[in-house]
Amino acid sequence: MPLLERPETHPTSAGRVRGRRWEPRTAKPGEPTVVLLHGLNLSSDAVAPTGRLLGVHLVTLAPDLPGFGRSRHDEILTIPELGTHAAEWIEATGRAPVCLAGTSAGAQVAIEVALQRPDLVARLALVSPTVDPAARSVPRQLARWAREARLQSPGLRRVIRTGFRRAGLRRDLRTFLYALADRPEEKLPHLAVPALVVQGELDPIISPAWAEQVTALLPDARLEQVPEGPHALDHDAPGALSELLLAFARTSSHQREE
Repeated sequence: MPLLERPETHPTSAGRVRGRRWEPRTAKPGEPTVVLLHGLNLSSDAVAPTGRLLGVHLVTLAPDLPGFGRSRHDEILTIPELGTHAAEWIEATGRAPVCLAGTSAGAQVAIEVALQRPDLVARLALVSPTVDPAARSVPRQLARWAREARLQSPGLRRVIRTGFRRAGLRRDLRTFLYALADRPEEKLPHLAVPALVVQGELDPIISPAWAEQVTALLPDARLEQVPEGPHALDHDAPGALSELLLAFARTSSHQREE
């Protein structure tokens, strides 16, 4: 396979943030860079299947956000704070502006990056973006997660167990509550960057109505649904997601589809 894979570590104000890099053995000049942000309490392991497929074509990077995966950090960070450190990591790569794609709670962090540092983000992809306001409570979220767990591949379950064990119960719970309290719907209208919203047809966490609302709130966005797609599209539907992200990253601009 014409792909190179290696660690990608950069300093931020939270310390050294580790991650991964996938890239073609023969890179074409002028091609965009994609940065993938993992979901709640996970790591770049969760996005690796998509990273490997994208990396055949484009330089693709993925950090372990501070406190998760291989990036150690004592403090438990809020969504805006995670956004700040993700932005610092992206800037430190020297490859900005990038096509930034966040999955699930990673989409909330990606929104923060685009809001805080719009100069770093050429395009924004929100994949299975949380949190649906119709289910913004602990019992409702847990009920949706229980349904989603039945759709997870064995590989994803291993990634989730490893991620939660590395982060620790206290960080897992606090970060979940921070994500639940976040209000992405209040931030979306302020993002002028071209955006793509992706939702899995079978996703029990992200309703079609919420995906449509996210798309409508963004000034310049379109919505794509992955047929029979689950919530964790980055891990369990990497072929479909990588095709969408590759086409989106290579598009210089697009207008809202009527």
